[in-house]
Amino acid sequence: MVESSWLDVHFQASKTEYEAMLQSAGMQPGWKVLDAGAGSGSYLPLLSHLVGAQGTISALDLAEENVAAMKQRLGQSTFCCPVEVFQGSLLDLPFEDNCFDAIWCANTVQYFKATQLEEILDEFKRVLKPGGLLAMKEFDDVGLHFGPFDPVLKWHLLEALQNSDLLLGAGALFTVDLGSYLLAADFNDVRFKTFVGDFQHPLQPVQKEFLASALQLYYSLAEQVDLPDKELAIWRQKLGNQDNEDYLLNQPDFYFREVHGLVTGIFPH
Repeated sequence: MVESSWLDVHFQASKTEYEAMLQSAGMQPGWKVLDAGAGSGSYLPLLSHLVGAQGTISALDLAEENVAAMKQRLGQSTFCCPVEVFQGSLLDLPFEDNCFDAIWCANTVQYFKATQLEEILDEFKRVLKPGGLLAMKEFDDVGLHFGPFDPVLKWHLLEALQNSDLLLGAGALFTVDLGSYLLAADFNDVRFKTFVGDFQHPLQPVQKEFLASALQLYYSLAEQVDLPDKELAIWRQKLGNQDNEDYLLNQPDFYFREVHGLVTGIFPH
């Protein structure tokens, strides 16, 4: 879920919703922006367009592979503003105090424990200028649905995963609470908005690739936790084998709903 090629596929499959979220975040021309947890840099083209020639972007990611992918992207494309790439952690940002007009953080804090979110927000506040904007976009696992499939089976899976290290991105279960975290961190004008992506046939090739990988992820988790044999049999029948006639993605009435949350707040003066 954090490997650069998978991130690129997911971005392309959900590009309409992803770009709408960034466009609604409130970035302004001329701003100095931090893309915190930038992954492979999928947001950089649109972000550079929003801040324009007078703006600047610092793109940061912890994974060496993603940093390399961003540098390759910069070498192959022309951007509207200067872009610098850094390797580092959200828990210890390699930047001076009060140096950014805005922070964009997408699909990143879900991979941290809830107890670490306060530390991350402290670092964001440290590097934001007074009056600066924080915009955090996260996947909302609670709103995810795929079918035709009994949603109770997914609820049981999430329950079984609740205290397990297998659930990478467990913070996605608490996306709707991000506004409360920003309020507790003394951000002003905190707003939360939900964006929904609907996938159904006919699907683009990149959408099929993403959806097949997403279904495989949930199926692999079902195989690794303690589920009733009757429920596990359904997971195997409907998600375990892409050549099975009952495989979900092959059904004419297949439907996949992906939910995202965008929370924004202003760092007080």
